[in-house]
Amino acid sequence: MASPDSRAVINGSEVAAQVIDGEAIIMNLSTGIYCSMDRVGAVVWGWIERGHTIAEMADGLAAVYEVQPAQARADLERLIGQLVQDNLVQLGPGAEGALGSPAAPAQVRQPYAAPELNRYGDMADLLALDPPMPVLPPRPWTNPEDKA
Repeated sequence: MASPDSRAVINGSEVAAQVIDGEAIIMNLSTGIYCSMDRVGAVVWGWIERGHTIAEMADGLAAVYEVQPAQARADLERLIGQLVQDNLVQLGPGAEGALGSPAAPAQVRQPYAAPELNRYGDMADLLALDPPMPVLPPRPWTNPEDKA
């Protein structure tokens, strides 16, 4: 269970992600499952990338969107639970030092829709046929001056 001081830490070795035009596209390279989150979810993913705690993100959502901090926190805990379940993030402590609020209060708060994680599994079969190759260290039996 996530606490308000927890941080969601991206599984960097297994996850490739990019926020493009307000949509977060996230792929687990080891399973082939890819996910997307739009609007509020994409904002949350950006805050996860920057290392904000759940409490900081809930406060940021309440500052920008028409949502109470308690509802924002509940939605974040549910979303982060899904991200953990899909091995896209891990929960870490919030002891690294607060980054502050992820967003300044908006003069006009935007409509709020709970962030949703959309999962797609159609890449799993493709990655099973042609998995991403890890970067291999130099082999001791080869001469680095030989060009293959």
